[in-house]
Amino acid sequence: MGFKRIELVQISVIIPTYNEEERIGLLLDYLKNNIGGSNVEIIVVDGGSTDSTIQIARNRKVITENINIKLRAQQLNYGASIAKGDIFYFVHADTFPPSSFIQCIKNSVLNGYTSGCCAYNFDSKKFFLKVNGFFTKYNGFYTGGGDQTLFVTKSIFFKAGGFNSEYVIMEDFEFTKRLKKISRFKILKNKAIVSARKYDRNSYARVNFANTIALFMFWVGMHPKKIQTTYKNLIK
Repeated sequence: MGFKRIELVQISVIIPTYNEEERIGLLLDYLKNNIGGSNVEIIVVDGGSTDSTIQIARNRKVITENINIKLRAQQLNYGASIAKGDIFYFVHADTFPPSSFIQCIKNSVLNGYTSGCCAYNFDSKKFFLKVNGFFTKYNGFYTGGGDQTLFVTKSIFFKAGGFNSEYVIMEDFEFTKRLKKISRFKILKNKAIVSARKYDRNSYARVNFANTIALFMFWVGMHPKKIQTTYKNLIK
């Protein structure tokens, strides 16, 4: 990678948000508590929240930008465009990375992996959600969702062309698919913790069905807007 001293490498944590006032403060506090003396910057890119998300982020003294575009692909690309880090780490507002995320990412890069994501567990004791979490440690059909977080070196991010803004949904899977073609991709075994709120609002069967349908539509090449419409009709 050309990094002479890995301890000096800067990581940019980039978080897209929209109306996340209940979660963003907790996430930012958690990240700050686990950064220690590492060279890390945190960037929140908001999509025009109508609640107090932006103010909460600014109160935490992190870089906060409101681009007034509720589209994760564009939010993430904007965050990357202003990031100063050598490695980008994309994190959803309802996901807590493993506490050791800095060292895990740096070790992976040192070992030649220029992109990757985390396995994860849900913040729930429900059996079937534990089953879902179990399979995230495997690099398969379901790998690459934003809930798994995503690290990628700056050079590989721009070589891949960033996120495709045509993807109003599944932008994470589409980008990961391209990354795997040009970089060594690793799944970190140290697990992130993902909110089960979508399952709480709907049901396990409904969410899993909607996810499977969306993934099938993505892999057979259907238009992102068609996937988005179908998904929104299935999920509250």
